[in-house]
Amino acid sequence: MPVAENSDTFILDNGGYSIKAGYASQSSPRVIPNCIVKAKAEKRRAFIGDQIEDCRELSSLFYMLPFQKGYLVNWDHQKTLWDYLFGKQSFHLKCDELNLVFTEPYFNFSSIQEG
Repeated sequence: MPVAENSDTFILDNGGYSIKAGYASQSSPRVIPNCIVKAKAEKRRAFIGDQIEDCRELSSLFYMLPFQKGYLVNWDHQKTLWDYLFGKQSFHLKCDELNLVFTEPYFNFSSIQEG
């Protein structure tokens, strides 16, 4: 994915179903499924986010979701998705040179905001 020029602000909307991410200067964000998928035929490989397009057999998929009922319950799966998103395979971000805007729900509980 090409990097937008003249933008040092990256926006990340981490939804329960999909992650919408992109630079502030882009006209529309990139939408990535917020899940890790394993296929029965390819047991050794996990498909992270939009890598599901590389899966050959879609008949028997096992979804590992970081969110349940709107709450983040599996931090390990979410960390794996963020590592993929910020890493070389997706946006290839250099976080030390970047402003990050991270969204959260409007009426989020204070205990969740502090965590």
